[in-house]
Amino acid sequence: MLKRNLWTGIYYPDLSKIEDQRTWVVSPPLYSLSECQEWVKTKHKQGENYDYSCSQGCKFVIKFSEESMICRSSAK
Repeated sequence: MLKRNLWTGIYYPDLSKIEDQRTWVVSPPLYSLSECQEWVKTKHKQGENYDYSCSQGCKFVIKFSEESMICRSSAK
Protein backbone atom coordinates (compact mmCIF):
# COMPACT_ATOMS: atom_id res chain seq x y z
CA MET A 1 0.00 0.00 0.00
CA LEU A 2 1.33 3.42 -0.98
CA LYS A 3 1.70 5.94 1.79
CA ARG A 4 0.42 9.34 0.73
CA ASN A 5 2.08 12.52 1.86
CA LEU A 6 -0.79 14.48 3.34
CA TRP A 7 -0.98 18.24 3.08
CA THR A 8 -2.02 20.71 5.78
CA GLY A 9 -3.34 24.14 4.93
CA ILE A 10 -2.95 27.03 7.32
CA TYR A 11 -4.98 30.15 6.67
CA TYR A 12 -3.90 33.39 8.36
CA PRO A 13 -6.96 35.70 8.13
CA ASP A 14 -5.22 38.79 9.56
CA LEU A 15 -1.56 39.49 8.77
CA SER A 16 -1.34 41.92 11.69
CA LYS A 17 -1.92 38.90 13.98
CA ILE A 18 0.04 36.27 12.05
CA GLU A 19 2.15 35.41 15.10
CA ASP A 20 -0.98 34.65 17.15
CA GLN A 21 -1.64 30.95 16.51
CA ARG A 22 -5.14 31.33 17.98
CA THR A 23 -6.15 33.22 14.82
CA TRP A 24 -4.94 30.49 12.43
CA VAL A 25 -7.39 28.23 10.63
CA VAL A 26 -5.92 24.75 10.08
CA SER A 27 -7.33 22.43 7.44
CA PRO A 28 -8.25 18.79 7.78
CA PRO A 29 -5.80 16.40 6.04
CA LEU A 30 -5.63 17.15 2.31
CA TYR A 31 -4.29 14.95 -0.50
CA SER A 32 -2.60 17.42 -2.86
CA LEU A 33 -1.25 20.94 -3.16
CA SER A 34 -4.14 21.88 -5.47
CA GLU A 35 -6.66 20.56 -2.92
CA CYS A 36 -4.98 22.74 -0.29
CA GLN A 37 -5.14 25.80 -2.54
CA GLU A 38 -8.85 25.18 -3.16
CA TRP A 39 -9.42 24.85 0.61
CA VAL A 40 -7.81 28.28 1.09
CA LYS A 41 -10.25 29.80 -1.43
CA THR A 42 -13.15 28.53 0.70
CA LYS A 43 -11.75 30.33 3.77
CA HIS A 44 -10.86 33.68 2.20
CA LYS A 45 -13.33 36.51 2.72
CA GLN A 46 -13.32 39.68 0.62
CA GLY A 47 -11.28 42.44 2.23
CA GLU A 48 -9.17 40.23 4.50
CA ASN A 49 -5.46 41.00 4.60
CA TYR A 50 -4.53 37.32 4.61
CA ASP A 51 -1.82 34.81 3.86
CA TYR A 52 -1.65 31.03 3.80
CA SER A 53 0.69 28.08 3.56
CA CYS A 54 0.27 24.54 2.32
CA SER A 55 2.69 22.12 3.96
CA GLN A 56 3.52 18.42 4.08
CA GLY A 57 4.63 16.24 6.95
CA CYS A 58 3.24 18.48 9.68
CA LYS A 59 3.00 17.64 13.34
CA PHE A 60 2.09 19.62 16.42
CA VAL A 61 4.65 19.73 19.22
CA ILE A 62 4.55 21.26 22.67
CA LYS A 63 7.72 22.96 23.84
CA PHE A 64 7.97 25.20 26.89
CA SER A 65 4.16 25.00 27.33
CA GLU A 66 3.57 26.39 23.84
CA GLU A 67 2.10 24.46 20.94
CA SER A 68 3.86 24.77 17.59
CA MET A 69 3.50 23.14 14.21
CA ILE A 70 6.56 21.76 12.47
CA CYS A 71 6.38 20.75 8.80
CA ARG A 72 8.77 18.98 6.48
CA SER A 73 8.07 21.19 3.44
CA SER A 74 5.83 24.09 2.39
CA ALA A 75 4.48 25.53 -0.86
CA LYS A 76 1.95 28.05 -2.14
